[in-house]
Amino acid sequence: MLVLRYGSDRVTGDVDVIGAASPSQLLAEAVRLFGRDTPNAGKHDLYLEEVSAALPPAPAGFRKRATESAGGWTVLRLYHLDPHDLICTKLRRYATKDREDIRFLCDTLDLDPELLQTRLRLAWYSEKDENDGDPEQTRTFLNLRRVQAYLRGDAAGI
Repeated sequence: MLVLRYGSDRVTGDVDVIGAASPSQLLAEAVRLFGRDTPNAGKHDLYLEEVSAALPPAPAGFRKRATESAGGWTVLRLYHLDPHDLICTKLRRYATKDREDIRFLCDTLDLDPELLQTRLRLAWYSEKDENDGDPEQTRTFLNLRRVQAYLRGDAAGI
């Protein structure tokens, strides 16, 4: 996404594919042919990885906001997540690579800190930023606060 859509010079080894609510034979076949450790993945130095829309979580409505990538595709279609939605999918894990991706998007695009909060609430199906007793949700929203502070210029780093 970052390389194809925004010109990042980062190297990636995988293409995440958000699976549908019901199993897809086409996706299963694509992962069988181009998944991790397959001959095709080795040949192209790139593999497909199916991820659930629930984890990391993806904001409700993300498919409608995704934009199709131009290309000579014959069977598959490649869609890019809206950048606000993409950031939301990285806030739960918030590993070093995720923070670097988020920082790149924040430095490259004109992002709206409030829209990030709205989208993250859609991801957690929540009206509030914390859920009683759910430490994962609380931690994810704390990570959002760091990103919002960075976007507003109130923090040196993410």
